[in-house]
Amino acid sequence: MSRSQFSRHDAQVEGPLREFRLALTRALLQAPANERADLIRELELHVLEAAELGTGSAKQRMEQAIADLGPLSSFVPDLAAELRIQSSARRGSPTAAASLLLSHLGGGLAKSIALMLCGAAMLFALLLATCALGTLWIPEAGLYWNSLADFTLSFETQEHAHKVSNGVFVPLALALAAAIYLGCARVLVWVLRRR
Repeated sequence: MSRSQFSRHDAQVEGPLREFRLALTRALLQAPANERADLIRELELHVLEAAELGTGSAKQRMEQAIADLGPLSSFVPDLAAELRIQSSARRGSPTAAASLLLSHLGGGLAKSIALMLCGAAMLFALLLATCALGTLWIPEAGLYWNSLADFTLSFETQEHAHKVSNGVFVPLALALAAAIYLGCARVLVWVLRRR
């Protein structure tokens, strides 16, 4: 068959696309609403692009493009699970970030390096917050400095070093730890969503 004119606004296109959208919406009910809408838009664009390249009537093209995706039951549960994990990871959940990381291991050297750096930064943020909160129970915990370029984060008194006041260190350390942790969680999600 030859390739005929294809218009996205044709009723033969809009009908199958509307049915596909409704089926996806029902299948992705457990996914976060904003993520669900983005995914449905992406899948619709994929179907439309595939249909434009097909042959036959507009309706045949749409039906073929949708059929080429396979049954919804074969890929939607995995997509819904990943959307839930991404949503949790975006909020900074360490278990969700770890799950997302494990599901994408082996995605290339640059991606792996970025993920390791984010993980190291998140661990540092947790250590910083632990030290800041540790000042409540361990009087020696805090930030010590020897010179302008030599600082030590410690739970013990550092000989020949001056301790930074807890009134300055604790709020700044907690704010910095939260910023690093949440920022890295966002970067992790962004990196892991790139295929």
